[in-house]
Amino acid sequence: MKRDQTQSELNFLASTSYENKDYHAAEMYYKRLIELDPTEYSYQSQYSFVLRLQGKLDKALYAVDTAISLNPQDVALYWMKAAAMKSSACRDQKLSIVERREVFILSIALEQTSLSLDPTCEEAWVDLIESKLCILDFNGAIGELGRSNKRIKKMRLIWSFLGCLAFILSGSVVDEELGAIFFDPDACFSAWCLIEVECLLKDLEKEEFYPDRLLIARKYLSHFIDRKTKGGILARLT
Repeated sequence: MKRDQTQSELNFLASTSYENKDYHAAEMYYKRLIELDPTEYSYQSQYSFVLRLQGKLDKALYAVDTAISLNPQDVALYWMKAAAMKSSACRDQKLSIVERREVFILSIALEQTSLSLDPTCEEAWVDLIESKLCILDFNGAIGELGRSNKRIKKMRLIWSFLGCLAFILSGSVVDEELGAIFFDPDACFSAWCLIEVECLLKDLEKEEFYPDRLLIARKYLSHFIDRKTKGGILARLT
């Protein structure tokens, strides 16, 4: 990397690398941007995001905390921090199920902070539903589905998937609207990390949760993962 590249050039290269899913290159460009201007919170934010996509979660958390300190009014930073926390908890084999759920409880407060700043933030709504699902507050997750219904536009498929899981795991019949969206082949697809859902189902299996409900939930998960869209499949952190 040339050391004399301007911020505008580096910004372009970082954005292009991200769009091309070359996250390692994007990481390097954002790191250089931060060196040039450590007070620009957006560089820290994007740096955190590409780190998270690569599974570098400790660094991602540090970067997003730095971004929050630079601009505490940025809506996205709180749900981004929660997402990094949850991914880290699901990857940490040393954590017990109880300890992992405690992380999800902490994440809920961050997601609610994002929504307090902007009630239309779809990512925060989806993450909040996911967090309540992962602490086994199925009724709470269903309640958030109802409250967010009119807010969800571009992330409607993942919203419906999490909603279907909430109904399935609670022992209820899947809501017709959610089922229609989930199985609609033309539904707008949003790539979203499912490490938390997979971790949840594994934890429930260990706890000998209702096997019949888990079987149905896994069928929904498999269907979701297998969905294809314009030459790509769901991006997953592994």
